Amino acid sequence: MTLSGEDILKNAGRNQLKDIMAEHISAAEQELVDRFVEDLHGDGTQANQIGGLQLAIPTTVNLGTYGGISRADNAIWRTTSYDAHSAFTGITQVTSTTIKTIFDNVIIERSRGTKGPDCIVCSQEHYVAYTAAMTAIQRIQDENELGKLGFTNLKYYGAGRSVDVVLEGGIGSAMPANTTYFIDSKALRFRYHPDRNFVKFGGKQTPVNQDAIVQHVGFYGNLTLNNPLHVAKLYDSNTAT
Repeated sequence: MTLSGEDILKNAGRNQLKDIMAEHISAAEQELVDRFVEDLHGDGTQANQIGGLQLAIPTTVNLGTYGGISRADNAIWRTTSYDAHSAFTGITQVTSTTIKTIFDNVIIERSRGTKGPDCIVCSQEHYVAYTAAMTAIQRIQDENELGKLGFTNLKYYGAGRSVDVVLEGGIGSAMPANTTYFIDSKALRFRYHPDRNFVKFGGKQTPVNQDAIVQHVGFYGNLTLNNPLHVAKLYDSNTAT
C-alpha cells in the first residue's frame, strides 16, 4: 500500500477530518479480504494465489497433483465428484424435489461410522432449491453455532447425520454456480504463519526516490486437505434438462 506525501500533507493540521493513512490502510485491508475470498474458491493457478476449493475438491478427481501427491496414480488421494445430471438413478438435475435425495445419497456414500461431511456449502441455486424443499416446520435454522457467526445457514437431517447447510453466495461471490461442497472440517484446514496472518509488517517505509509512504501487509499460508475420503463436490452439468 502506497500513499503519496502530497496527499498526506493535504489532509494534515487543525482541519484534518481523518487520519488519511489509517483510512487508506483500512480500505486496502478490506480489499485484500475481498480478493482473498475469491482465492478461497480458486484453483491456485494465478500468481500469489492459495490453492482454493477448486483445487482441493475438484470436478475431475483423477488428474494432476495435490500436496505433491499424484491424484492420477493414487486413488486414495482423490475426493469424490457427483454430476447431478447422471450420478443418481432417476434424477437429471438439482431441484426442490430432488435435492434431499441427492444430499442423502452423497452423505451416505461419504460417511463411515461417525465420520463424514459436517458442513454442506451451497451456491445460490442449490441453496434456494434446498430451502424450497423444506416446509415451514422442517426449515430448522441453526442459531447456536454458525448462525451466531453470521452465516446464512440451515440444518440437514438425514442419513443418520445432522449437518450445517451454508449459503456461499451474494454480491461478488466467487462460488461456482450450481455447485455444492460436502466438507469434512476435520480434514480441510486453513493454515497460516502467525507472523503473516494479514498483518502489517516492516513499518511505514519511505522510498528514496519519491515523496511517499509504503506499508506492507502480508499473508503466508494455504488451504489444506489431508483426508479426501469424506469430502465431495456436487455439480449440475445440464441445468436445462
